[in-house]
Amino acid sequence: DEQPTDAAEQPADTGAAAGTVNYAWLTELPVKADEGLFELGRQKFEQNCALCHGYDGYGDGLVSQRAAQLNQSSWLQPANLHATEIQKQPVGQIYYTISHGKGKMGSYAASLSPQERWAVVAYVRALQRSQNAQSADIPDGANVSQ
Repeated sequence: DEQPTDAAEQPADTGAAAGTVNYAWLTELPVKADEGLFELGRQKFEQNCALCHGYDGYGDGLVSQRAAQLNQSSWLQPANLHATEIQKQPVGQIYYTISHGKGKMGSYAASLSPQERWAVVAYVRALQRSQNAQSADIPDGANVSQ
C-alpha cells in the first residue's frame, strides 16, 4: 500500500504542481476504509482531538469547557464537527486542516503520519454519520427495535 505523503500536499489556492495531487480538493479517501482505519482514527482522534472538539465532535471538549469556566475572552471555540459547513467540506479539506491547522488549532503534521491523518478524517466522517443518522439510512428489512 502506498501511503500519501506530505510532499504532495499543496494549499488549495496555489494549485498543484504537474503530477501531484492537491489533497485539499479530494472528495474520497485515498486510503482503504476498513475497520482498522476507523479504529486507528478513533484512537488518534481521542488522543489528539477530543480535548478540544469533545469525544462526540461538538466542540465541547475539556479544554473548551475549562476556557468557558475561566471566561477566556481570547478563547476561540473549537469547530463543531457536525456543523453543516464542516459536513459539506471535501475529505481533503479536513485532511488539510489537520495537516496545516486553522485558527488557533495548530498543525498535526509532525505528530500524525499521513495514514493517521486520513484515519482521523475517516473517523470524523463516521462520527458525523453516527450523530446525524436518518431513518432513511436504515436498510429495508432491517430488524430495529423501537
